[in-house]
Amino acid sequence: MSIAIQEDDAGTKKDTLEALKKLKKDIADGDKIQKELARIWKKILRDAINMCPKDTGALARTIRITKVPTGSIMGGWSRIKEITLFDRSIIAGDVTQTNPKTKTPVDYATWVHDGHVRRDGLFHAGVPFLTHAIAMNEQELEKAIDRALKKIAQKYNKG
Repeated sequence: MSIAIQEDDAGTKKDTLEALKKLKKDIADGDKIQKELARIWKKILRDAINMCPKDTGALARTIRITKVPTGSIMGGWSRIKEITLFDRSIIAGDVTQTNPKTKTPVDYATWVHDGHVRRDGLFHAGVPFLTHAIAMNEQELEKAIDRALKKIAQKYNKG
């Protein structure tokens, strides 16, 4: 990314100084929004880890927040559970991690989260630890997202 500032006010540098002042404010506003969202996502992460069933703790250790959604990489249905909201995703499960009890990949997050039919034909109810964590912090997250969207709209609606 590059920033070009061109002076066109006959050498007074007034326009340049005003442009730099506006840029500084926009950067500060963006940083403030990012910090607020990061703080809320940390709370969501902590709550999800606390609510995740912990037989061995392997699944809970895979829960993470990312800024780059992986759903497009994983394709349609996946045993890795991912929920994307606004600028981040919360993900549970990781095929590169191994469950110490079963010695198999920790790729069962969707089954634990959403439930599944067992081999004996009975339904095992899920524990939606990701959606519950988001719901617990939903109001605060929605308000922060609304503030972020309003800031963006103010910036681009000014002509």
